[in-house]
Amino acid sequence: MGNISSYYDLWRPILLFQLKVYKPQIVIFGNVMPFFYKDLGLEEVLQSDCEKMVDYAVKDDCLYIDAWHPGRRVDREKYVDGIVNLVREHAQDINLEF
Repeated sequence: MGNISSYYDLWRPILLFQLKVYKPQIVIFGNVMPFFYKDLGLEEVLQSDCEKMVDYAVKDDCLYIDAWHPGRRVDREKYVDGIVNLVREHAQDINLEF
């Protein structure tokens, strides 16, 4: 069995194709966003106020969120609220309407 990097390399064309076709406004990664930095041109990745559990980038009307995997033992309320608040804070940046 390979490591996660080798699986990214294997499935990279399909993953990037899906992002291109679906054109999501929000993408939530489970702590694997660094694999996509170069391919998505994510040069400025910021850390949210969510107790260092969430990094994010905004590019081309899309909010990319790199959150810890949901199976990780964290304070659920802070984790979920942190992601929701991040989306609310950047909704205007990605032309998202509620």
